Amino acid sequence: MDADRCTSRERNTTKSGVAAVLPIPEPLRPWIAHQLEHAPGPLLFPAPDGSQRPREADPQKILRTALARAGITAGYEHRCRWCGHKEQHSDNEQRYCPKCVKRTDGRGHALLKPRGRALWPKALQLRMRFHDLRHTFATELLRRGVDVHRVQRLLRHSDVRVTTGTYAHLLVEDLRAAVDAHAPVPLAAPPTRDPKGAEDVNRPSAAAFLLHDAGSANEATIKAPQNPSESGADDGGRCRIRTCDPCRVKAVLYR
Repeated sequence: MDADRCTSRERNTTKSGVAAVLPIPEPLRPWIAHQLEHAPGPLLFPAPDGSQRPREADPQKILRTALARAGITAGYEHRCRWCGHKEQHSDNEQRYCPKCVKRTDGRGHALLKPRGRALWPKALQLRMRFHDLRHTFATELLRRGVDVHRVQRLLRHSDVRVTTGTYAHLLVEDLRAAVDAHAPVPLAAPPTRDPKGAEDVNRPSAAAFLLHDAGSANEATIKAPQNPSESGADDGGRCRIRTCDPCRVKAVLYR
């Protein structure tokens, strides 16, 4: 393809020189089929005469122009064609020059409210390279749940660390989703109370379960019934006191 040869114009292979079989996205298939049928010469997207496009046909310029026409810009520069006054804004709404005051409507009639001459907005193109589309491709695949091994193969990286460390970018929304996934689950309902206003003794306290100390565990051990099945004599003196240690299999909720 001429897209590959634009990277290394004097070579007949890709930059790495290694052949690889990669799938073609389904929306791109009709365009490639049309070019294979109608494009003259061995190049996929050649010049109208079938030759290789010149260096002036920079895909980066075409990309920035297309983004500006789509409204994806870094802002707009509003300029007065009369005095050269310039100001920048985030939109291209109609604005007027604060220096060139216009008092007539162009036909000799006085304006009820004199205003400045109209400013002409010009889109400020994003400083985006054509190569940045590879970064976007890797980031979007990882955000959609594609495993990093397949992303590495699609980008043809020799090391997965290049894929994750250079081409994959985390957004604030990704970090927020990770923080929310670690947030504790709130209780379904607050503890019930009896008619006298005391808290229901049949319902364990979440604070006692999460914020317990050794004293509460020892106190529960002292009050626990010492029957033969729970005594330490049956297992060679080993203690069988259950706590709410997260490393244990089961936990006891202390009142």
